Formats: sequence, structure tokens, C-alpha cells
Amino acid sequence: MKVIRFFIAMCLGVVSQHSTALDNAAPPSVKFVLGKAKNLGVSRPTSSVSVETLKIITIEGLQPKIIDRINAHLLEKEKNMPREVKLCGSYAEGHPWGFHLKFKRILVSEDYISIVFERSTVCAGSPDIEKVPMVFSRLNGALIPAESLIKRFVSAAVTKASYEGKVELDEESIEQMIADSEAEGISSNEDCEFYLKNTPYSVWVDGKRLVLSPEFTQTNSNCMKEYIIKR
Repeated sequence: MKVIRFFIAMCLGVVSQHSTALDNAAPPSVKFVLGKAKNLGVSRPTSSVSVETLKIITIEGLQPKIIDRINAHLLEKEKNMPREVKLCGSYAEGHPWGFHLKFKRILVSEDYISIVFERSTVCAGSPDIEKVPMVFSRLNGALIPAESLIKRFVSAAVTKASYEGKVELDEESIEQMIADSEAEGISSNEDCEFYLKNTPYSVWVDGKRLVLSPEFTQTNSNCMKEYIIKR
């Protein structure tokens, strides 16, 4: 049992070890506060479950009503956390499990506000590591679906909605992603190509680049990178 718990701790710790320091998690134009979600449906206190919450205070150039809309979406996500935690625990079927959601960064671009979380879980015995982004319009604070976001960067892309807001891409778009990434020094070896063409992606915006992050079920992989598509 101790060995299993140690394994889970190692799996859940991988992402946080590489997290951006809080001081560098957002540009100076953004003010925010972090908190810890409570009442997550766990029967007793445990270090294996934690959820960070986020509230935007100000973003330079954004009207308060737009910030209120963004915060409303963040609050809705927070309210859904007990259901996600409970579902993870049910998959464990009585075995040790863990669920961690950690804030990573806020990115402000010309048209978008991207808020990125990291989720690391061990629910059904194997680790699952993924980015959980929320991308908002600077114009009105609307939450933008991944498919719509990709179409704005790659108009010819053929997409398919996947689970939990992720999206699947056609082979041509994936090849563009690989080429654009390699041009920026983000290399992917040949062993990754099949995987990258057969996995859903979480997406967000960094400047004039679309960032794509595949889901991983390994704590250490040469394919575990954030890829890009240029506008």
C-alpha cells in the first residue's frame, strides 16, 4: 500500500515540479487572487485531492463587466469540481487515488485572455496529465470553444469535438503543427508522430500562436510538450 501511495505521489507531483513560478504566471497588467476549493466531496481530509481556484481582480484595458463574465465562468468551473473529484474516486474502486488541479498561467493577447490550469490525476490506476485551458474573448468575456478557436487560426482545419472541451484535428493540421513547432525549436521525434495524430488536444492562445497540448498517460514522455500553430 505504501508503494502504491508513493507511486501516486510521484505521478501527481510531476506537473507541479515544472509549474511556472507564481510571480511569472501573469503579465503585470493582470491582478488576480488564488484560493483553495472546499467541500470537494472527499469523506476525510487528504493530501491526494486539491483544487486551486482563481478570481480575476483587474486586467488592464478590460471593462469590469467583462471581468465579471470571466469570473462567472471560473466560478461555474469551481462549482463543477466536486463532481469531477467524485467521478475520479469512483473509478478507483476503493484503491488509492488522487486529483490535483493547479493554476499555471494567464496569457493576454490582442483578442484573447487564456487561463491555463494543470490537472494531474490517478483515478483508474494510471496517471493522467493534462492542461485545462479556458480562453475568453477580450471583446465580451465569452468562453470560446476549442473548435472555434482552431478555425480562427487554421480556417481549413477539419476538427472534431472530443471530451471535456478537447478537440481532435485532421492529419494536415497536425502536420502544420509539427512544422510550425519545429520552426520554433519545439522538436518531436518520429516516435511521437503516430501519437500526435491520434490524440485530442487542449488549446489556448499565446500572442499570435495557438498552443496545443496533448493529453498524456505517462509521467515522463519525450512527446510531452506544448506545440504551436502560427497565425
